[in-house]
Parts: sequence; structure tokens; C-alpha cells
Amino acid sequence: MRRFLTKVQQWPHVFTFSMIMLNTLSRPEAVLELTPAQINIEDRLVRLNPKGRKQTKKYRPTVPLTDTLLPFVRAMNVPAFVMWNGRPVKSVKKTFEKAVERAGLSSEITPYSLRHTMAKELRKRAVPAWEVKGMLGHKIPGVTEDYAEYDPDYLSKGRQAIDAYFKELNLSYTVPTLTSVSVACYPPETKKPAEADFSTLSGVRMVGVTGIEPVTPTMST
Repeated sequence: MRRFLTKVQQWPHVFTFSMIMLNTLSRPEAVLELTPAQINIEDRLVRLNPKGRKQTKKYRPTVPLTDTLLPFVRAMNVPAFVMWNGRPVKSVKKTFEKAVERAGLSSEITPYSLRHTMAKELRKRAVPAWEVKGMLGHKIPGVTEDYAEYDPDYLSKGRQAIDAYFKELNLSYTVPTLTSVSVACYPPETKKPAEADFSTLSGVRMVGVTGIEPVTPTMST
């Protein structure tokens, strides 16, 4: 994981995507669609199912906002958190594969591997099965009622285990900052871009938003 997260920082949008995946155990599509309206910083919650969207069999739960993830979702004036060139990204598959390859890892690793890896890690850290299932979006009777998420202990062991995991990784990184570019700035014929090919780029960095400074946490054991 350390090798992957070190290498994927060459592509800030995929790094952000990966950190959201790892901290929420969400499905890739929910991460790509995540917007500031779904973040409740005061109550430290991430509502993976946006308002107005009907829940499906792939249930999107509300999960705790970890200390690790907080710096990645502070920007409130962007259309989404996973963006490239000021616009939301539809897919990270190609660049994710490139990051896995450059990290020297198995080609079998996919974005879903992040979700499954963290689920296993939480169980190894003695997080109750019902909490892990709750974070994965497996509805559990008695803990998914409307107000459960406001309980101070809501999925707390899962949250603590995720933060502990990243502390033990001892990973140094700079949190990518986001800039919101108005649609009016683009020519009318410009289509919403799919993910660009970054195979020849390195050290890519996004422009910061006024008033938001890059955060460079160094985690230690």
C-alpha cells in the first residue's frame, strides 16, 4: 500500500480518489460522484448517497469522516473532489492501472481492491463485523436507522482503525488542492473530458484555491 500511494501521487486526482476509497470503503462510482454537499464537517460524516438519489442494491451508506480524509475534502467550492483540469472525472481506470504498474504491483489490483483491502484490514484490527458491513453498505438492522449516524460512537471503531492504519503507514504526502473552473471558461464545443492520459507526465500538481493551503502531513508511529 505504501508503494502504491507513493507512486500514485504523480496523478493528484487518482491519489485523491484512492484516499477517499481507502477512508470510506466506498465503491469507485460513489467516490467519483462525491461532492462537497455530501460532507458534513461539523458532525464528521460523509454521506455517500447524495440527496435526491434513490438508494439501490448497491447501498451507499453514511460513514465517519476520518482525520486522515479531512484535509482531502475541505474544499467547498468545487463540483466534485476527484477532478482534473478543474472538471469532474468520469473514470480513473487507465491511470490507476498505470500507477499500479509503476509501483511494481500485480495487474490484478483494481480500484475495488482498495475497498476489499480495507475491509480485511479492519477485521484484522478487531473492528466488529457489523461496523465493517455498515461501512461497506451492507444494511444491518438496528444500526442503519435515520439518526444512528449522529451517535458519537457511530462506526467509531472503524474510523479509529482507518486512522491508525495510515499512521502506521508513515506515508509523507502533500494533499492536492482543487480549483473550480467555471464552465463559461470553456469553448461551447468542449466536451466534458474523460480521464486524460498521463503516461508521459510526472510531478503533476493542481492549482490551489485561494485561502486553501496545501497540507503536508508526515505520519509517524
